[in-house]
Amino acid sequence: MISRVFRTYILTILFLTGMLACNKLSESDGNAAFYEVNFNLVAGGSPSELKDAPECMNEGAAASYIEVTLEKKAEATISKLEAYVFYLDGKPYTNSIKLLPGEYIIHDFILKNDQQTPNDKTDDIIIAAAVHQGAPYASLVSSWLNQEFTVSPFKKNVMEMELVCYDEAHFENFGFEYFVISQTVVREEHFFGDICISNLASYYNSPYSAVLGGNQNLLLDLPAIFQIEVFRNDSSMGIYNNNSSSAISLPLTVRYSDRLNKRDSFEFRLSVMVLNNNNVFEYQWFYTWSILDSQSLFSGTDGVVDFVLGNCTTGADLVIPFNGPENHPPVASAVGQTGVTRVGQILTGNYNFFDQDGDTEASSIYKWYRSDDVNGAGGIQIAGATGITYTLQEADLTKYIRFAVIPVSAGGILQGAEVAATMFSGPVEPAPFVCGNVLTVEHVAGNVAPITKTVSYGTTSGIPGEPSKCWITRNLGASQQAGSKNDATEASAGWYWQFNRKQGFRHDGTSRLPNTNWSNNISESSDWQPGNDPCSLLLGSGWRIPTKTEWMNVKINGSWNNLYSIYNSPLKMHAAGSLKNWGGFLSNRGTDGNYWSNSQAYTESGKFLFINSGSLYINEYGSKASGFSLRCILNNP
Repeated sequence: MISRVFRTYILTILFLTGMLACNKLSESDGNAAFYEVNFNLVAGGSPSELKDAPECMNEGAAASYIEVTLEKKAEATISKLEAYVFYLDGKPYTNSIKLLPGEYIIHDFILKNDQQTPNDKTDDIIIAAAVHQGAPYASLVSSWLNQEFTVSPFKKNVMEMELVCYDEAHFENFGFEYFVISQTVVREEHFFGDICISNLASYYNSPYSAVLGGNQNLLLDLPAIFQIEVFRNDSSMGIYNNNSSSAISLPLTVRYSDRLNKRDSFEFRLSVMVLNNNNVFEYQWFYTWSILDSQSLFSGTDGVVDFVLGNCTTGADLVIPFNGPENHPPVASAVGQTGVTRVGQILTGNYNFFDQDGDTEASSIYKWYRSDDVNGAGGIQIAGATGITYTLQEADLTKYIRFAVIPVSAGGILQGAEVAATMFSGPVEPAPFVCGNVLTVEHVAGNVAPITKTVSYGTTSGIPGEPSKCWITRNLGASQQAGSKNDATEASAGWYWQFNRKQGFRHDGTSRLPNTNWSNNISESSDWQPGNDPCSLLLGSGWRIPTKTEWMNVKINGSWNNLYSIYNSPLKMHAAGSLKNWGGFLSNRGTDGNYWSNSQAYTESGKFLFINSGSLYINEYGSKASGFSLRCILNNP
């Protein structure tokens, strides 16, 4: 917390990426890839309520350094940097900070005085700060945070920052919450409560007698010792309590930050100090209030949310039934979840609720957990998953999911113990592939792929003759889609396969990889077997090599009769060439195309689609020892 209050003018960041002095940093600097950024500090306007405040931009303010919070956009990384301040003719300037070239966002910019103790930041005070867009002080400046700028190589980058003099009492007017990267407003709620007890003796020498000054001050109607835990979007923001002699008789003030540019949900969870079944005083949860953003809790006409635990007081904003320690907490049993464990599918939690005292169920608390295996290793609670159902996300892929519940009853002891499902659901599978989307595959060198690389295959359907099939729009193993019908590049050609063999070959125009002994003759009576199908092995289950019939249907119904027409079709097929059956040498790349079907013709030949500038037909005399291209298809679900 800041040690003392400074009244302020405004300073901003008139944020210009002016490029001055073409200076390349010297190699002796040790950071040759980093470039300088300096800030000129300028005063903004003055808030009307602070017109009597002293100026904070002159040398008498004794600014020591700036503290800047930056985000590098390409990496989404946040850094907090500092630079010393010096004065020329009474005006403040900063030493440079050094950054890698790229685009940045300034989230916070703060001018500080180190109180002449540079090694101790606990006593540092804020002098001035930049203002966030949409904040109450935004009208006092001409540009606002969050600001973007670019660091250019070999340039000294100079930016003008317009600031407002700082006042701790009005910190929310700057649009930040003690340097959290967010535009926030600090809001308040006030609480007061009573507890009704039936046996004074059970409260002797208890926390109640301690804060009230002795057993003689105990009454059947006592001010409650309670705590409020505040949650924003299911994350705890802090716990407030009144467990002291000076606080128990006053309303408890709870402060929390509401981000202006985000939708926030808030919960205020009330726990009261009561005697449990083991005759021990402890905080027990009894009630939760929920609001959204700027909403307020119902607090009557006095602005205080008052509650009573029991029935000894009337007129409270909230009356909570309370029967004392003889009541039993609710219990959840048979906890589990049902549903298909696939990304995009919904899991539904289920359980049985029981309360020994006959209290009905209220709003029980639901949780979902994600783990690395079926035994719960690496298990974490899934943030934001608080409903009875949960929709599986990409982050859940290959993980195991289970449901948990904290049973809550409408009376007595309201909250039971958390119970999680004994069995996990999983592993979570990917969502079904949708034709027309990009299919990204990480190929790994081995007995199918000749090299390791990542390929993003376009896909299409509605091809005449086989409209229900999904086709890749580049050759298997191709780094790019062909740029023309005669594209002779290795990147567009992709890889080549001998008939009924799963090992693919890459040819860069000079050498073949893998450069193993070539099978010059393949003689066997067999179609291409599913276990050897590179389409399935590389792209996944369901993908396969087209049949001879499917190629024939495409040829006839597509009215494609040469290289030009089929390249201009959605399939974008081109002259990828082949590897000769004798020795595996590259042949006719850029002149003709040869695409296997999975159907053999004879023991030594297979059927394939042949294309060149004048022809397109099914050839039944392709030597099985030749290396031809592959196009893969998938039956649409």
